[in-house]
Amino acid sequence: MDDNSGVTFFDLDLDLYVKATDGKIEVEQLDQAEFEQRQSGYSHEWISGALAGSDELLRLALASTGPFAPATVSWWREYVKREG
Repeated sequence: MDDNSGVTFFDLDLDLYVKATDGKIEVEQLDQAEFEQRQSGYSHEWISGALAGSDELLRLALASTGPFAPATVSWWREYVKREG
C-alpha cells in the first residue's frame, strides 16, 4: 500500500504582522523580499497560491473577520494565558 496520506508543509516566506490598538488595525506584510528571491525554487502553482492566500489574509485582517475577528483573538489570548 502506497502511503501518500501525509501532509507536507512549506513555509513560502510570506507573513503578516497584525496589530490592533485602540480599535485601529495595523497590518504589515513581511518577508516579501525573501519570497521574491526564492521564487525560482517554487512552482507557479505555489507562487499563485501563496500570493492569493496572503491577499485573503490581508483582507480578513483589515476587516477584523475570520481568524482576526475580535472573539477569535480574545479566545487565543485566553488560551495562551492558560497554557503559558
